[in-house]
Amino acid sequence: MTLASPALLAVGLLVAVALGCGVVAVSRRRAAALAAAGVAGPGRARQAGVWLTIAGIAVLAIAVAGPAASLPVPRASGTVILAMDVSNSMGAKDVVPNRLAAAQRAARSFIAAQPDSINIGVVAFEQGALVTNRPRRDHAETAAAIGRLRVSG
Repeated sequence: MTLASPALLAVGLLVAVALGCGVVAVSRRRAAALAAAGVAGPGRARQAGVWLTIAGIAVLAIAVAGPAASLPVPRASGTVILAMDVSNSMGAKDVVPNRLAAAQRAARSFIAAQPDSINIGVVAFEQGALVTNRPRRDHAETAAAIGRLRVSG
């Protein structure tokens, strides 16, 4: 938790403490004077309003200081478009069995790691682009669309 104005908190609490000390001092003087005169005092119930006012000032000091807490809120929604190259170069055998199969494997593992609240779509491209699967939450359908991609061009 943080405070927007810690100085205002300190000042407000100092004011409340000073008022409390003042009330205690006045009460002691009044009690001593009444005891010297032999008269009974009004009692402590009369001071309840003063103490509640001082407590209110302390609460107001805390509120004016601007306490704030930052709470992490997970945001697991959005749209992801997987762009898959299906040009002739993806048929190269430098990765077993070929580049397209390796890209499809990586795309399937990416899809499996996403929560259901993520919409995933697929776009295949070579010289132009072709939407093969619109963004949707059905990840099995998206993985199937990736499996249907073939090298062309």
